[in-house]
Amino acid sequence: ELVKHIDTYEDFRNKIETRFDFSVYDGFAESKTVAIWSYDYTEADKIYSYLTLKITNLYIFIYGKEQYILSVKGAALNLSCKYHEALECLKESEELGYNHHYLYANIGYSLMFLENYEKAYEYFKLAIDGNPLDVVYLYCISYILIQLGNYDESKYYVEKALKLDETDESIIELKEFLEGEVKTC
Repeated sequence: ELVKHIDTYEDFRNKIETRFDFSVYDGFAESKTVAIWSYDYTEADKIYSYLTLKITNLYIFIYGKEQYILSVKGAALNLSCKYHEALECLKESEELGYNHHYLYANIGYSLMFLENYEKAYEYFKLAIDGNPLDVVYLYCISYILIQLGNYDESKYYVEKALKLDETDESIIELKEFLEGEVKTC
């Protein structure tokens, strides 16, 4: 599929290069690298999100809306904490027929941060069906289940995540929280 888009990509790149100064983006890419090496992921996320939104908006402007591009834009909006906008973009991608765990997880993130835990749970279930070995998906569904008061099912996903990565501090914290909740119930 990538090969059949090469001409389109070349055309896209040429149109952009004739209208924009890419030296600006070189500075952002360098900043992202510095941020990652200094473990400032928040700054790296901001830069990544900024660049991704610029590129996806240009792509949509030139070529129109496509399901994958809309899902990438939605993910970048999630990183920018623009959850309502992200959800709108991601739902449009879904309506255009995109059905991938990446999309479902990003819809789940938006819904989770908007505190619509029931719907977030449904989308993370779809994401896990598509990629059952993703520790982040397992963490998120565990967190959502805690918010919904379903500690037993949350514990199931925490244990599953720990089998994949027993050193993940976030998962360990969830496990410790759940152990405390089970003891106090």
